[in-house]
Amino acid sequence: MDRDQLPLDRRLRQEILFARERVYRFAAPTPIERLVLPGNEPGPEIWVKREDLSPVKSYKWRGACNCMAQLTPDQRERGVVTASAGNHAQGVALAAKTLGIQARIHMPRSTPKVKQNAVRQHGGDFVEIVLTGDGRAVTGCWMTGPDLRPPVLDGLAPDPDGSLDEACRQLDEYFAGDRRAFELPLAPHGTDFQLRVWAQLRTIPYGTTCTYADVARGIGATNGFRAVGLANGRNPISIIVPCHRVIGADGSLTGYGGGIERKAFLLDLEAGGLPFR
Repeated sequence: MDRDQLPLDRRLRQEILFARERVYRFAAPTPIERLVLPGNEPGPEIWVKREDLSPVKSYKWRGACNCMAQLTPDQRERGVVTASAGNHAQGVALAAKTLGIQARIHMPRSTPKVKQNAVRQHGGDFVEIVLTGDGRAVTGCWMTGPDLRPPVLDGLAPDPDGSLDEACRQLDEYFAGDRRAFELPLAPHGTDFQLRVWAQLRTIPYGTTCTYADVARGIGATNGFRAVGLANGRNPISIIVPCHRVIGADGSLTGYGGGIERKAFLLDLEAGGLPFR
């Protein structure tokens, strides 16, 4: 009988068994042990699942590994993106290293160092988007990796209250295709001209592009497209301030601080060409 013709309960059971087979390629099953309570009085029989013995010490790694194990070769080639402050990120990193998939993991700066280090330990070749804040607004969003110069973070405030969690959540929605505009307080540092350019960039609609000359006209600097190009390249809040939507007059992608491949990646994502669900 074809799988689609099976009753729902049988299809679900079959999928659970398939998922179990996929997941335990990455790590051994965790045991179930009986919990013995102190004292001589009879009590309830309690059994516990020893997730503390799993590679991530949490059940969440299973979902990441199960999902990534089902990616097609083309999807694996495109890579995956996620946002997480810890356990899910570790599961993605574990699967990425095991399967050889390029993964980009977003983590707020407030994430404890122990979890950041665990992601690095589990992960293979991945790129992390670094968020910074002044306690009230996002001041920077960079892509980092082995082929990019790391941003200078000296003098930036930590994020003890987790105020960047909302930025991380909205980035997650963006990469899932569920968000077209960001609703975040921003505080980029730049000259008056740069601030005008960056504000104009935020008016470029999702899924569209414009030229440097278009941006120049938008701020009333008709002949200032070269200066606009320089300001565009110094945008400190990538993705959220969409400098990737600015292209050359001939339709070429031109430059991008995060790399041309990533610029193409973002434009393809906004065009609906990337399966990230």
